[in-house]
Amino acid sequence: MKTALLLLSILSTFGACDSEKPDCTFDKIKFDLELIDEVGLRGPKDGKVLVDYEFCIPQKDAFKSEVVNINPYINMDKYTKGRIGCSDKEWHCMGNTGSQNYREILCALSNLDYVVEIREVFFE
Repeated sequence: MKTALLLLSILSTFGACDSEKPDCTFDKIKFDLELIDEVGLRGPKDGKVLVDYEFCIPQKDAFKSEVVNINPYINMDKYTKGRIGCSDKEWHCMGNTGSQNYREILCALSNLDYVVEIREVFFE
C-alpha cells in the first residue's frame, strides 16, 4: 500500500512538471542575453547601449493586450514588416532592454505561443 502511494505521489509530481511553462524559452530569443548587464546595457564600459529587439504577433486584440500587459512600452505597427518580416496579418512589435526587469519581459514574451522569435534590431 505504501509503495502504491509513493508511486502515485511521484507520478503526480512528474505530471505537474509537464504542464508548467518554462521560465524562459531561450531558443526564441535570437541574441545573447549573457552580454547584457543587470540594468539592460551592453558594450564596453565607456560605450554601453540598450539592445533593441523586434518580433511579430498576429493582429488580434487579445494578443496585443497580452503583450502590452507584459511591457506597456512595446511599440506596435501593423503597417511595417521590420527586418524580421512580419506578414500583412501581423503587428510588428519593437522594444528594448531599457528596464531593470528586461529579462522577465523577454522571457514572458518568449513564452507566448504566438511569438515565433525575438530578434535584435540594428538601426543604420
